Amino acid sequence: MNVWVVIDRYDHSETTTSVHMTEKGAYIQAWQILLESWENIMNGGFADDEDLVEDYPDVADFLKSYDNDIERAKLSELQRHLSDFACYIGESSDWICDVSIDANRLRA
Repeated sequence: MNVWVVIDRYDHSETTTSVHMTEKGAYIQAWQILLESWENIMNGGFADDEDLVEDYPDVADFLKSYDNDIERAKLSELQRHLSDFACYIGESSDWICDVSIDANRLRA
């Protein structure tokens, strides 16, 4: 059986992991982490919506179409835009936040 591990690295020192039974669950978790980071970046004045639209218009359109309710998105959409959004968050936060997903096989 496969499991998906979401690894959230913060400030190059803290790491949080979560294990998911479904791939979509892992992607939703990763997106939620990135959306929270994005909110913090915007509240801190380090970036704004216009920066995202200019640098990653496909991601901005994706977020707008789901009104940040990414749980409604299809897995293929979550996969397609995750790396670009993660890159944007990394660039905007001086790489304080880094999220990745690893697939692993669970053995009994």
